[in-house]
Amino acid sequence: MCRFCVNFVFFIVRVVLQTQVLSETYEELRVEGEGLIFSEVEILHALISAGFFLSELQELKTSQVIGGVSEVSYWASFWNKLDWAIQAVFFGYIYLKVHAIVLDRRGEYEDSEHYFELSHFVLAFNSIILWVRMLDYLSFSATLGPAVRVMGLMAKDVATFSIIFGFILAGFGSAFHEWFMKAEAFDSIYDSVLTLFEFSLGEFRFAEMKESEHPAFGPFILVVFLFVG
Repeated sequence: MCRFCVNFVFFIVRVVLQTQVLSETYEELRVEGEGLIFSEVEILHALISAGFFLSELQELKTSQVIGGVSEVSYWASFWNKLDWAIQAVFFGYIYLKVHAIVLDRRGEYEDSEHYFELSHFVLAFNSIILWVRMLDYLSFSATLGPAVRVMGLMAKDVATFSIIFGFILAGFGSAFHEWFMKAEAFDSIYDSVLTLFEFSLGEFRFAEMKESEHPAFGPFILVVFLFVG
């Protein structure tokens, strides 16, 4: 329980620090005479992240004890996979930020700013993953725990459904692009897929389909997609 509380507090601290890191701008971190630097908050955030990384390595090493059986159990845990996803994103952020600093030292300021913004773009993914990761700590709650466990059991089914729906969406998206490419919403396969996804969420635009080059076929095939999808 003590380790649980410590990990939970560290996760909260890490989320707060990361939010602060993402709020820092390129101009704020450029020091006259030095160029782009790591801020104090970034350094503290990196130290805490390094601590989590070492903790995960220790847990993985401990799990390799009894003939690898525990190791299989370790990787079977969704939360452990999420922990490594957090670390992978963070290392990606560090690489991009260091590259931005190197470019800044060379005087390539536009490229440096681009990589700085890209590093924050990558780190922002951890904002999602960290909050999802903290759901694990709610599983000990008598009120919220059952809901978290049900979500965990549903995850596999949701993933399966998402893959199937993705194939259906890609197929219909390609077909709608060919049939209604003169309409702005379907003038590319990408736009076509996005438009159909909006339709699947209830944003119907039957008038647009009726005004297409296939006024009778358009609404009909749209209804077919909505039933299939």
